[in-house]
Amino acid sequence: MADDFMTVADMVADAYDLSGQEISDLKNAAPLMARMPAVPSSNGTQHKYSKYTAEPVVGFRTENDGRDFDHSVDTVVSVDLKILDWSWAVDKAVADAWRQGGASAFIAREGARHMQAAMFQAEKQTLLGQTDGVAAGFNGFADNAAVNALADEMVVSAGGTTADINQSVYLVKSSEVLHVLRTDDMGLGQTLVQNFNGATGNYPAYYTPACAWMTTQIGGAYSMARICNLNNVDSGAQLTDELIYEAVSKFPAGQAPDLIIMSREAQNQLRNSRTTYNPAGIPAATPDVAAGIQILVSDAVKTDEALIA
Repeated sequence: MADDFMTVADMVADAYDLSGQEISDLKNAAPLMARMPAVPSSNGTQHKYSKYTAEPVVGFRTENDGRDFDHSVDTVVSVDLKILDWSWAVDKAVADAWRQGGASAFIAREGARHMQAAMFQAEKQTLLGQTDGVAAGFNGFADNAAVNALADEMVVSAGGTTADINQSVYLVKSSEVLHVLRTDDMGLGQTLVQNFNGATGNYPAYYTPACAWMTTQIGGAYSMARICNLNNVDSGAQLTDELIYEAVSKFPAGQAPDLIIMSREAQNQLRNSRTTYNPAGIPAATPDVAAGIQILVSDAVKTDEALIA
């Protein structure tokens, strides 16, 4: 898209007759970014890690006879980091005109908003990946071959049959599903006054650079499970504790997930299912735990997925 620079007319919060309280109409919190551990890339813009993929063959033997020796097998996984950019600029004269503290206050306010938007973009890419997110971004949960097809053992279908109204819930082992950064710098760079070219000539602008190389390490075949084809239309296609327990049962013994990621809508489906089974008929509390696992709600969950078949 074309550049969209701030103008004086955009500075509605600069009016003297406003309360000073800023209210947001946006759903752009990034709780998953805050919850998932971050690790440095192993090799610059490419991250490699090892998976234990085959155990050595062992067995019993009889007296005075032997057995063939064998060895374990590791597989190297490589994932490419992508550039997330939240750089921005504003005409110096426009920023200087900010009456709520001048240019420095305006730059701090706008910079914080760019940073928040970047974190939400990273959260969306983590969940949606290149399948439903941005093609130029990194692979995410929806791209993961280990949870992408119903034929795979780590996927549970809720049974939805109507297209393009569905969503997924992910169960992850947060020790293995990680954010990967080339460096630990996820902040804004130093703001500088630079010359910009306008339609008819040059003008000075405050320019703030901000970008980072990042990706998501999905882990191994048993690092994540997916409950898919959830919706509010088809009968029996809503989230329940039974579906969550079925997904948990896909993990090997001793390797249970420790985080469940879902939308607010799916959380309400789960609450409704618990109300149904309440003998007193009292509405169930909003669930923050299921199967003993913490629930994390994210607005980055896509709620108009195609059917996973």
